[in-house]
Amino acid sequence: MKVGAEEAIVICDATYIFIQKSSNFSFQKDTYSLHKYRNLLKPFLFVTCDGHIVHVYEPYSARKSDGAILNGLLKGPGSVWHWFFEVNDIFILDRGFRDSIPLVYVGVMPESKTRGATQLTAIQANKSRMCTICRWPVEIVNGRLKHDFKIVS
Repeated sequence: MKVGAEEAIVICDATYIFIQKSSNFSFQKDTYSLHKYRNLLKPFLFVTCDGHIVHVYEPYSARKSDGAILNGLLKGPGSVWHWFFEVNDIFILDRGFRDSIPLVYVGVMPESKTRGATQLTAIQANKSRMCTICRWPVEIVNGRLKHDFKIVS
């Protein structure tokens, strides 16, 4: 994939913010994560490749997947992101966004093995590595947020 100076490259991801148990049962039920076994909220981040935060969306409940969040943000022509992004802009995503690929402009995510294969081909492995390496700024931003703002960790 060739990238020119006109294309925006954005990395999308959600991070976890652990919270205390709530006395409101319905809120506690929505924020409980069966994956982490704790109550948490998920702020959704749009980050550039050099680590600048484009936008942080509201904290979503733990039960909402990353793909469902991105689908909600990009659905419909009235979405604010359709004003901001252009046709060939690139979204670097992880595998949790596979349902969102048709909605994004150009989606890049790590490769998966084909059925019956024991390992990725060399080209697939290199593409997967490239995508994984490009995703590190969002992890750095997540760590910086949790380190600098102790209230969110």
